[in-house]
Amino acid sequence: IISYLCPRKQLHTMALLKLNKNELINYQLIGIETPLPDYKLAYKLNQKLHIQLAKHKDYEPLIATNHQYHSYYTWQDPATDLKWHCISNKMLIEGTPNQLFGIEYLIDKYKTIDYFLKIDTLDTDLCNANTIMQQLMPLKCKIIDPNKLNLKHNYIFQEC
Repeated sequence: IISYLCPRKQLHTMALLKLNKNELINYQLIGIETPLPDYKLAYKLNQKLHIQLAKHKDYEPLIATNHQYHSYYTWQDPATDLKWHCISNKMLIEGTPNQLFGIEYLIDKYKTIDYFLKIDTLDTDLCNANTIMQQLMPLKCKIIDPNKLNLKHNYIFQEC
């Protein structure tokens, strides 16, 4: 709450705006565990899901602390207007003299997840996460509940 004194020395307060976390969530999220590099995973996703993910370079919301970017592939289906995103969770970064490389995570909570597949829709008839996971077999996948992410991570996924 921001308050100030007006010339009459009366205390006035401005309205406090609160963001509702649930208003930000309009997507489904699937975590994928795989040792595949990003371009091979994108190729496999394109084949299995009949989509056309393409690399998007230097996407600002996915910047890491060392000014590198997490891998990001995206495609919008013109027929259904669904937007698909494949985002890397892990990124190798140069380490210190004691350690050659380190790993930086987009979301530390999911260290076993290598990539996130985000589909911009709440319509489960149009796009069902369970059906997608079956199509992605033998890749190890799991549905991630966006409501369990913190607000910072929901903003990142909302921006993608």
